[in-house]
Amino acid sequence: MCADNTSAGYWRNTAVAASISAPSTRVLSLASSHRTQYSASVSSSQPGVENESLAPATRSEIPARPSVVFNESGVLRTFGVFGSGSSLHVGLFYNDEHAMTLGVGTGVSPLPSNPGHVSNPNVGDVTATDPSGRPIFPALFLTNITGNPIAFGGDWQQQATNGTAIAPNDVFGTWKSATQSGTSITPGADPAKNNWNLGAGSDPVPLISGVLPADEGYGAEASWNAAELGLTPGNAYRMEFMVHDGDQNKAGGDAGEACVNVVVPSQTAGVDNTPPAASDLQSQNGGATIGKMELGDKATYTFSELVDPNSILSGWTGAATNVVVRIVDSGSNDRLQVWNASNNAQLALGEVATGGDYSGNVTFGASGTPSTMAMSGSTITITLGTASGSVKTVSAAKTMVWTPSASATDLAGNSMSTTPVTESGPSDKDF
Repeated sequence: MCADNTSAGYWRNTAVAASISAPSTRVLSLASSHRTQYSASVSSSQPGVENESLAPATRSEIPARPSVVFNESGVLRTFGVFGSGSSLHVGLFYNDEHAMTLGVGTGVSPLPSNPGHVSNPNVGDVTATDPSGRPIFPALFLTNITGNPIAFGGDWQQQATNGTAIAPNDVFGTWKSATQSGTSITPGADPAKNNWNLGAGSDPVPLISGVLPADEGYGAEASWNAAELGLTPGNAYRMEFMVHDGDQNKAGGDAGEACVNVVVPSQTAGVDNTPPAASDLQSQNGGATIGKMELGDKATYTFSELVDPNSILSGWTGAATNVVVRIVDSGSNDRLQVWNASNNAQLALGEVATGGDYSGNVTFGASGTPSTMAMSGSTITITLGTASGSVKTVSAAKTMVWTPSASATDLAGNSMSTTPVTESGPSDKDF
């Protein structure tokens, strides 16, 4: 499972959304990117330890490796989507004070020059792992997230073996091999430094705020061809990448991990330029009184397609997270807004005209029981927390109207249509 986290010790990819025409897959779009935190019964505040509550929609996906340290995710500097047609590919860009470890054993493709390039590199013993059980070679793990953007069943953490790990199709720059004795991994000597000179045929290193990512001396690109990954047009995928650095001097193995989401629109659709739209809005009574906003009441926003949860709230994966709901006093047509847990930034869910006079200016979840937000497929459900003040009961049947925010996007990066949608069905007592 992957989720943005920019606190100390965590990596965040800086690649931006991109759409590239391709005859075979039409579009492969870099929709979002993020570091992983994992969960299960473990609990830790140590940066880099996987530790995150499973989303309700994915609790059946029990992590096989729930608590593993990824202590070198900083070596994964950025990603990019390049080429078209049969040459369409995703590139991972590595840089560190030691050359990237390409694999274990005498069969590992040697560096032919400095910088060098090898197609379909030999990564040596594919069964070789670090002490934490991770493959040594640069590896890709795929999850099809079509219909569930927070699914993560293909992640390494969900597997019992490394049989689904995919080696790169090309490697550029500098690298080296390692030897293994028992659980001990010993990388070979570093070649001469190449910095960000990755050599002929490599892709341009994506810039960060107009400049190259940090350079510690040894740069490499590992890339995977979209056509050879068997991606299905019209589907969305999460790609989880793993690499090992060139010193391996930390307990459990020095490994970095990061993820990107890609979207492959259908071949008949061409480039996906269709904006997502609001489809419906419904409320559900979870309290004691129908027609009164209370703890446990729900509002469900339905979109025309999957939306990028990160565009709703920065760093959000779609898993249940705390928010604050504000009711803005507007006479007989109070407005409902959703804000972040700190109650200092409105989320990109737009605004709901409730059609009723529920209260003065009141918040739900700012104190006491927090309000929550969770995604399931193309719906987002808000559950009200504790009210900050008195709330009225609206006795007459009403119809809500939701005006979306253009800041929300789909997985292809298209901005949300702001056309309002009216609550479907007959007028009723909401909440």
